[in-house]
Amino acid sequence: MADNRGRGRGRGEAKGRGQSQSQQQQSRQQQQQSQRQQQQQPRQQQPQQQQQQPRQQQQQQPQQQQPRPAWQQKQQQPQQQQPQKQQQQPQKPAERGSGDAKSSPRDADLSKQVAQLSIGPSGDAGRKKFEKPEILRTRPDHIKIKTGTYGALVKLETNYFKFNTTTNWALHQYRVDFSPEEDRTFVKRRLFNRILDSPFIPNIFDGSVLTTINEIKNPLEYTVTHTEDESKIVHIKIRHVASLLNKADYGYIQLFNLLSRRALENLKLQLIGRNYFDPKQTIVIPQYQLEVWPGYLTSIRQHENSTLMCAEIVGKVMRQQTVYDILAECRQRNSRDFQRDFKNEVIGTVVLTTYTDRTYRVDDIDFNVNPGHSFEKNGERITYAQYLEQRYQIKNINMTQPMLVSKANARQRRSGMPELIYLVPQLCRTTGLTDQMRNNFQLMKEVAKYTCSEPSVRIQKLLSFNQRISQNEKTSDQWKQWGLSLGRELVPVNGRQMPPEEVHFGGGAVERTDDWTRALQSMKPIVSQGVLNNWFILHPKYSKSIPTLLDLMLKASKGMKFTIGKPQCVPLENDNPVTYVNMIENIMSKTTPQMIFCVVSSAAANRYSAIKQKCCVDRPVPSQVIKEATINRRNALSIMTNVVIQMNCKIGGVPWRVPLPSNDVMVIGFDVCHDTSKSGYDYGATIASINPDCTRYYSAVSEHKKGEEICDTLADQINKALNSYLKMNGKLPHRIFMFRDGVGEGQLNQVTKVEVNRIQGMLKRVYAENNMPLAALTYVIVTKRINSRFFLQKNNPNPGTIVDDVITDPDKYDFFLVSAKANVGTITPTYYNVILDENKLRPEMLQRFTFKLTHLYYNTSKTVRVPAPCHYAHKLAFLVSQFIHQTPSESLAELLYFL
Repeated sequence: MADNRGRGRGRGEAKGRGQSQSQQQQSRQQQQQSQRQQQQQPRQQQPQQQQQQPRQQQQQQPQQQQPRPAWQQKQQQPQQQQPQKQQQQPQKPAERGSGDAKSSPRDADLSKQVAQLSIGPSGDAGRKKFEKPEILRTRPDHIKIKTGTYGALVKLETNYFKFNTTTNWALHQYRVDFSPEEDRTFVKRRLFNRILDSPFIPNIFDGSVLTTINEIKNPLEYTVTHTEDESKIVHIKIRHVASLLNKADYGYIQLFNLLSRRALENLKLQLIGRNYFDPKQTIVIPQYQLEVWPGYLTSIRQHENSTLMCAEIVGKVMRQQTVYDILAECRQRNSRDFQRDFKNEVIGTVVLTTYTDRTYRVDDIDFNVNPGHSFEKNGERITYAQYLEQRYQIKNINMTQPMLVSKANARQRRSGMPELIYLVPQLCRTTGLTDQMRNNFQLMKEVAKYTCSEPSVRIQKLLSFNQRISQNEKTSDQWKQWGLSLGRELVPVNGRQMPPEEVHFGGGAVERTDDWTRALQSMKPIVSQGVLNNWFILHPKYSKSIPTLLDLMLKASKGMKFTIGKPQCVPLENDNPVTYVNMIENIMSKTTPQMIFCVVSSAAANRYSAIKQKCCVDRPVPSQVIKEATINRRNALSIMTNVVIQMNCKIGGVPWRVPLPSNDVMVIGFDVCHDTSKSGYDYGATIASINPDCTRYYSAVSEHKKGEEICDTLADQINKALNSYLKMNGKLPHRIFMFRDGVGEGQLNQVTKVEVNRIQGMLKRVYAENNMPLAALTYVIVTKRINSRFFLQKNNPNPGTIVDDVITDPDKYDFFLVSAKANVGTITPTYYNVILDENKLRPEMLQRFTFKLTHLYYNTSKTVRVPAPCHYAHKLAFLVSQFIHQTPSESLAELLYFL
């Protein structure tokens, strides 16, 4: 349970100066004199309704910041054990009803642009200044036209609608304060709507900031009765804080996004997290106790030539069981150690509170706290159960259940949330899918029917969604007041279809395709093969599949000219993790094998983690793990072909290559994954090519705190990769291309101004030390999780499709690339944003080079969604963060041991 208040500073805040005591006293005297004059006016000049009492003050007074209520400050638990530094805060109530639109701290609200009052030396609020947020322009000066020319023209449709605006007005923003203070946004909006004859029409109000087209410089004060208690009086103070006179100001885009969210609320949709869902259209999957809630996501931005709305169809998988049901199952399954099982199953999941319909990530479970524990609210002690009954009329809460703990992120804390949020398992529904569910093929197939729409179905849903918005009377009236309307057709764009790239195998064999699986199955020889003659197979002694495994591997390796000698098979007494680890230690203490091959009975995470920790950290050696059931599958030969390719790569082989335009280039990939064993920690992986064909790689991993600056580590890792490149080639590369994944929208500024500069500084030092001309650096931000979709005649576009106009950003050097096929649903393109381009390639050259790199990922015989180094970086970061939890040995750095 948590309080969710938007009291943090906006990005445009500037600190003000405090007033002296004499100035404060003079200000109070003027205010009292003004009030006496108003009281002495004739009765006919007074407002006729007691509910509304506007007063224009003769002189604007600085507003003092009201103290935070006691129940929002750090709580102390009366019991002997305190599980955390900060105790539970009361949960913000659920916001119900279509007229009581919800507001989330993640909303793109205009309050981010409004400067809050800063506290001066005397404690009074000082002057404030509105500052326009910085818009990051990354488009290089030499890129006059960023559209390429390579490839055949294709006509595409997108999931965008034109957002028509006739803004012959200017925006004005006001700060709205309530006394007594109110923390619920929907209540504040109800109270604001009680103001009669309001001069603020039209307006948009997010609970703190009021935006309208009318300008009123003098502060206004109103008195209304409370919506929940007519005997309670609420004072509303409204004061002008900023004017947005420039139509290109980002505040206009924020306004449009708020209006679009209001349109979703008018459709009676329910806000969960940051998206809106339609619970009335819930799809129930009874055999798996799951529900799929269909929903919509919208985003309005200024694109190349017009303002467009991106609309995406989304679905949320909800489990019908509560977290308390999971607790009961754990107790029944393992009564002695149910707490560990419960933590393993719940921590890291996202839950939905049944009384507020809000989602929270479970970061911990406190077994020392239950709903009978108390916290302080308005200076009084109250238990969680009492608070829930008083606020939400919830009774019959089980007092023996532990409490879930969710840690507010930095943005939530800025909005007023406490650091720790306590939740009652009985009142939380689980969302999403567990790993066990994802491994259930039939379950995932059933869920995919409702979450992975084919292009033709998605188009129909988008047009239906557009029609719902356009035909809603309330939305239509609101938008007309602002001079806005929404186009009815999907926005068309001109794309380009690049031809497939040549894939070269050994012996001069060439395939020109985006899927060369058949070429591998026909046993085309590999480019560079190793000789595997000193390796071990570890397997349970009851396993009967080892002869079949060796036969399949022999067939696959002969066709590829990969020499595999006879292994030493080591039967194990059982399949316990300790048994595998001890045997690996025994082998490595006597000899140095080229590879350890483990056959396991199941995909148990603890066993896989133990093997990888041993082979990647303690006793570094390339390793391969395979389930015994895989050996007996119908397509076992095809699977074993991929396994043999992986084994070849792990000892330094190269299965195929793609011709590149330069032989003195280094390509770097970087990605980040969250550590599953240590909360608040991430692992960043850097992968850099170290040969002219970009088929051999150097890898490095570093641990850092979540959200911590990592550019120093990244620069150091690239420095090590350059040393490896120099050792292998006798020189440093002349061109460096960095494909950086794991960057959020809010981190782009920091990466551009800090991380890139530090890498450039490192390059200058390294190249100067080696007396070589400085390499040209191109830095590309790679984003996979985007909402843009493309349709080619109601189907998915083909791999190699480029879009670099219409829906791109005019301030960026960016493009979209579809480089892979989608077997199910609608393909998601990858978004590339070039924030630095010292190589100064023509746009089509950079786009084609990026497409070439998607052919070099050796874990599949198809093109992938991102350049191979970026995909390798994700693979390595995922392995370390999920299973190893330590930095791998440096002795494996030049091998693809993580495939």
